[in-house]
Amino acid sequence: MSKYQPLGQSEATYKLYQKLSFIKKNLDSIEEDKVDDYSVILGRIYRWVSMAVDLRIEDVKNRRDKIALDKYER
Repeated sequence: MSKYQPLGQSEATYKLYQKLSFIKKNLDSIEEDKVDDYSVILGRIYRWVSMAVDLRIEDVKNRRDKIALDKYER
């Protein structure tokens, strides 16, 4: 987990089930309280994955907006 880099553009190609919207939709269907009741460790992993996906989505949005702004300024 400590080596995960959510910032910057990714050069790899991904299959449909590996994309952020798919992962986010699956995470949203899980209740955090139930995960914590089942296992404290799984609850922490769930929160880390959820935060990592949210951070990655924000990074993609920020880069998209910056590119659009740079194009407009030209």
